[in-house]
Amino acid sequence: GQWVAFFAQSKLKKISVEGGAAIVLFDSNAARGGSWSEDGNIVVALNTTGVLSRIPAAGGPAVALTELAPGEVTHRWPQVLPGAKGVLFTAHSSITAFDSANIEVMSLPDQGKAGRPKTLVRGGTFGRYVATSKGAGHLVYLNRGTLFAVPFDLDKLETRGAPAPVLNGIAYSVLEGYAHFDASPSGTLLYRSGGATGGGLVTVQWLDGTGKTQPLLSKPDAYLYPRLSPDGERLALSTSDVWVYDGRRGTTTRLTFSGGNAPVWSPDGRAIAFRTVGEGLFWTRSDGAGKPQSLTQSKNQQTPYSFSPDGKRLAFHQFASNGTIHLWTVPLEGDSTGLRAGKPDVFLQTPFTERGPSFSSDGRWLAYFSDESGSYQVYVRAFPDKGGKWQVS
Repeated sequence: GQWVAFFAQSKLKKISVEGGAAIVLFDSNAARGGSWSEDGNIVVALNTTGVLSRIPAAGGPAVALTELAPGEVTHRWPQVLPGAKGVLFTAHSSITAFDSANIEVMSLPDQGKAGRPKTLVRGGTFGRYVATSKGAGHLVYLNRGTLFAVPFDLDKLETRGAPAPVLNGIAYSVLEGYAHFDASPSGTLLYRSGGATGGGLVTVQWLDGTGKTQPLLSKPDAYLYPRLSPDGERLALSTSDVWVYDGRRGTTTRLTFSGGNAPVWSPDGRAIAFRTVGEGLFWTRSDGAGKPQSLTQSKNQQTPYSFSPDGKRLAFHQFASNGTIHLWTVPLEGDSTGLRAGKPDVFLQTPFTERGPSFSSDGRWLAYFSDESGSYQVYVRAFPDKGGKWQVS
C-alpha cells in the first residue's frame, strides 16, 4: 500500500504515496493492464498484442509469464489473485470485438514455473475476482455492458455453476476490452455507468489532397484494414469477413463467409491474400468467383502485408508463442488456376517485435516497424537481407 504503479509516456512507472519523483520500471509501448502481486512482482501486458510478463516491483528485466495458445494474439487486463495463487486475464484471437474474448486463469505456484492457462468463460472480458463472503468469492466479467458473476473456487481456480447477470449498463470498451469498475477486498463494487464505448463502428471516407472528405461507405460498421486495389478503383476491407467495394458500380462483394481479415491485393488485382484465425494465410479471387484457398498453414497467427511487385513473394508477420512478432516471406507461383505457395522463409527474427513488412516499388527493399529502440520506429532493410538497416522515422 505504499506505491502506485501507472503507465505514462510509453513506460511503466511507480511513485510513492508520500510523493516525490516517479521511478521508471520498464518501457511499454502500448500497455494493456497491470496488477501488483504479493510476491514483489508486477504482472503486466506490455503491448496490444502478445503475452503477460512479470517485472520486479523494484525494477529489473521482464520475464514472459504466459504463452499464446494457437489462434490467440493477446493476453491483457491481468489481475493477480489473493495470495498470488494465480492470475486472471483476458485472452483473444483479435485486438478488437472483446465481447467474444475469453476469461482465463493460470496458477502461480511459489514464484516458480507458472501453470498452464485454462479457460473459465467464453464470451467476455475484464475478468475480476471479488470476495463476496468469508472464504468465498465470485468471478465477475463484462459482456455487452452487463456484469456477470459466477462462483469461483480460489483454491482450485475453478468456477462453480452458471454465470448470472448482476448489473446492466457498466461502461466498457468493446474495442480494447477494459471496463470501468473495481471491487474492494470486502466486496464493495465501484463502477461507472454508460455501456459500450469505443465499439469500433466507423464509416469509410475518401480524403483528397486538399483535406476534403466525402463518404465512401456511410453505413457504420467495424471496418478494418482498408486497402485500395492497384488500379485504385476498388477497396478491400474487413469486418469479421473480407469484402470488396467497387467504386465505379457502387457495389460491395463479400469474399469470405467463415472469417478473415487483413486483405492484401496481388499486383495484378486478381487475387487477395488474407489472414484467418489459427489456420494460416488464404487467398481468394477478388471478383468473388471461386472459394478461398489455403496458402500457408500455421496455428500461430500470420498477417499478410505486401506482395513483391512481380507477385512472386508475399511478406507477412507471424506471432511466436512468447508473444513476439517476426517477419517472414513466402514464395508464390501463379497461373490461370490461382496462387500456390512454397515454404515460408524467416526474413527477420530478433528478441524484439517486428511488424508490417512492406515491399518497395522496385522490390529491392522491405520497410517495417520495430520496438527495438523502446518505441515503435520504421526501418528499411535490403531484400534479400544483407545485414544493414536504416531507421527512417
